[in-house]
Amino acid sequence: MTLAEAVLGFLREHQGETFCSGCLALKLRGTHATSSAIFEVEGRGVRRVYGLCSVCRRQRLVASVPPADDGPVA
Repeated sequence: MTLAEAVLGFLREHQGETFCSGCLALKLRGTHATSSAIFEVEGRGVRRVYGLCSVCRRQRLVASVPPADDGPVA
């Protein structure tokens, strides 16, 4: 499994949560090379925006898999 696949799998498991690259690296027991892996999976449902990291609670560039859209609410 590549680091990019591990990042994608982790973010899908934690759908709707946001992670800065530092906290994501800690969660995956990886290195700060996580940033390039995040870049690699952006086209596969991962998005990066400036926001609050779910772990360190700091405003950072964070990655997440947005929650599924369940359609319009009546």
